[in-house]
Amino acid sequence: MNELNNNNELDELKSLWNSQSDDKSYNAGEIFKMIHRKSMNSVQWLLIISLLELLLGLIITLWSNFTGKHYYSNSSIGLMGEDNISKIERFSNTGFVFSLLLMLVIFYFYRKISVNSSVSKLIQNIINFRKAIIICLIFIVLVMLVFMWPLYFEIGKNIAIQNMMGRAEDFTPEKLDSLSNSVGWTVAIGSTAIISIFFFLYYYVIYGFFLRRLNKNLKELREIKEN
Repeated sequence: MNELNNNNELDELKSLWNSQSDDKSYNAGEIFKMIHRKSMNSVQWLLIISLLELLLGLIITLWSNFTGKHYYSNSSIGLMGEDNISKIERFSNTGFVFSLLLMLVIFYFYRKISVNSSVSKLIQNIINFRKAIIICLIFIVLVMLVFMWPLYFEIGKNIAIQNMMGRAEDFTPEKLDSLSNSVGWTVAIGSTAIISIFFFLYYYVIYGFFLRRLNKNLKELREIKEN
């Protein structure tokens, strides 16, 4: 009997749910507010991510400067060259500067988007924000590759020379120079490819996710404006 009553109650709930009207309509103003809120949320998440990147870079820099420790083992330092390792670490320590730049750009547009009161202004600010972020990301990656390329080339040469030191009598100076240059180019090209792939995936997955959400909001705003 109880089971029958439960079934009847369940049927009544289903009937009540199906009878509810789901054709609630929103006017342009309400839709604009929802899209504005979603846009603010996306930009806010990007701001949080860039802040975390900044804090991480700052922590690593402070740890390195105060402890005097390297990121690499002693064997790696000996193989790649202490001077080269120091250059890489100094450049890596400036990574938080790039994060600071990115955070300031995001914060600037976050403030601008937060006070938008019209569809046209929000559309323009989202367009400008997306362009600014893409330019910043490309700039950061290119600067890193330009500065790191010669370092990885020298590291490759140093690795080759260290490996051939035990049998230096088998190589003429010209042959030694040629082989070390070949290894240097290989290491530089391989390292550049790995760094490029890593940053592409990182920015595409994390930043790209929120930029694609903003692009969707942009399309919806344009539809409001056209209507």
